Amino acid sequence: MANSLLETCNNWQIRRAELLAHNPDIAMTIDQLDSLIERTVRSAIEIAHRVDWDFREAERVAKEVAAAGIKVKGE
Repeated sequence: MANSLLETCNNWQIRRAELLAHNPDIAMTIDQLDSLIERTVRSAIEIAHRVDWDFREAERVAKEVAAAGIKVKGE
Protein backbone atom coordinates (compact mmCIF):
# COMPACT_ATOMS: atom_id res chain seq x y z
CA MET A 1 0.00 0.00 0.00
CA ALA A 2 2.79 2.42 0.86
CA ASN A 3 4.36 2.19 -2.58
CA SER A 4 1.11 2.81 -4.44
CA LEU A 5 0.28 5.66 -2.07
CA LEU A 6 3.68 7.27 -2.68
CA GLU A 7 3.29 6.78 -6.43
CA THR A 8 -0.18 8.34 -6.34
CA CYS A 9 1.11 11.32 -4.36
CA ASN A 10 4.00 11.78 -6.81
CA ASN A 11 1.62 11.59 -9.78
CA TRP A 12 -0.63 14.18 -8.15
CA GLN A 13 2.30 16.55 -7.66
CA ILE A 14 3.17 16.25 -11.36
CA ARG A 15 -0.44 16.83 -12.44
CA ARG A 16 -0.77 19.65 -9.93
CA ALA A 17 2.22 21.46 -11.43
CA GLU A 18 0.86 20.97 -14.96
CA LEU A 19 -2.57 22.27 -13.97
CA LEU A 20 -1.16 25.34 -12.26
CA ALA A 21 1.18 26.06 -15.18
CA HIS A 22 -1.75 26.17 -17.60
CA ASN A 23 -4.40 27.57 -15.22
CA PRO A 24 -2.86 29.79 -12.53
CA ASP A 25 -6.33 31.09 -11.62
CA ILE A 26 -7.30 27.73 -10.06
CA ALA A 27 -4.63 27.87 -7.36
CA MET A 28 -7.22 28.13 -4.57
CA THR A 29 -9.11 25.10 -5.88
CA ILE A 30 -5.85 23.15 -6.10
CA ASP A 31 -5.01 24.13 -2.52
CA GLN A 32 -8.41 22.82 -1.39
CA LEU A 33 -7.76 19.57 -3.27
CA ASP A 34 -4.37 19.31 -1.55
CA SER A 35 -6.10 19.63 1.82
CA LEU A 36 -8.70 17.01 0.88
CA ILE A 37 -6.00 14.62 -0.33
CA GLU A 38 -3.98 15.11 2.86
CA ARG A 39 -6.99 14.33 5.07
CA THR A 40 -7.85 11.31 2.94
CA VAL A 41 -4.32 9.92 3.14
CA ARG A 42 -4.20 10.45 6.90
CA SER A 43 -7.52 8.63 7.28
CA ALA A 44 -6.32 5.75 5.10
CA ILE A 45 -3.17 5.40 7.20
CA GLU A 46 -5.21 5.46 10.43
CA ILE A 47 -7.63 2.82 9.12
CA ALA A 48 -4.76 0.59 7.96
CA HIS A 49 -3.14 0.93 11.40
CA ARG A 50 -6.39 -0.03 13.16
CA VAL A 51 -6.96 -3.04 10.89
CA ASP A 52 -3.39 -4.20 11.49
CA TRP A 53 -3.86 -3.81 15.25
CA ASP A 54 -7.16 -5.75 15.12
CA PHE A 55 -5.51 -8.67 13.34
CA ARG A 56 -2.57 -8.70 15.74
CA GLU A 57 -4.93 -8.57 18.73
CA ALA A 58 -7.08 -11.38 17.29
CA GLU A 59 -3.98 -13.50 16.77
CA ARG A 60 -2.85 -12.87 20.36
CA VAL A 61 -6.25 -13.84 21.77
CA ALA A 62 -6.42 -16.94 19.56
CA LYS A 63 -3.03 -18.05 20.88
CA GLU A 64 -4.20 -17.52 24.48
CA VAL A 65 -7.35 -19.54 23.83
CA ALA A 66 -5.36 -22.33 22.17
CA ALA A 67 -2.83 -22.39 25.01
CA ALA A 68 -5.62 -22.61 27.57
CA GLY A 69 -7.15 -25.52 25.68
CA ILE A 70 -10.51 -23.82 25.39
CA LYS A 71 -12.74 -25.38 22.75
CA VAL A 72 -14.50 -23.07 20.34
CA LYS A 73 -17.97 -23.84 18.97
CA GLY A 74 -17.70 -25.73 15.70
CA GLU A 75 -14.48 -27.58 16.54
